[in-house]
Amino acid sequence: MSLLSVSLGEHPFMGRLLRALAGREKRSGARHWREIASGIAGEDEDFKELTEERQWLLISSFVSLIAHARVVESAGRLEPFLQVQVQLWVREVHGLLRLVTSDGYRLAWQDDLKAPDDEKWLPMVYCQGSLPFLPSGRRYWFFGFARGYSFERGCV
Repeated sequence: MSLLSVSLGEHPFMGRLLRALAGREKRSGARHWREIASGIAGEDEDFKELTEERQWLLISSFVSLIAHARVVESAGRLEPFLQVQVQLWVREVHGLLRLVTSDGYRLAWQDDLKAPDDEKWLPMVYCQGSLPFLPSGRRYWFFGFARGYSFERGCV
């Protein structure tokens, strides 16, 4: 075993992480990182006090170390210390909206939006170069045609 593998195996965070991955119902399969963080926070008061961003950084850093660690197999080959599978789920951008305002901007998903009537939210359009007055390959906000606002465009 490498020093990293031994250190990870003996680290108290490893046990907390594995128990959080199993969850209360002791099932295998994918879990959202927040579910894992919640399980660790249930055992570790210091972890619980971290911001969500710090919790994410700690979990992802530790999992990265696990993925990097190797053990020497009986035939002398290096093998992973543990098998690590991370899934990144990307949400489709077609439901992304931007708040139309003169002071800054806010983005929201159409499905999650509960906007007051006085707020104006409009979709993002991706330009593939089909419009002669726009550079290709940039994202543009188009708004104002249907609702009587003045035409504005801007690259984000």
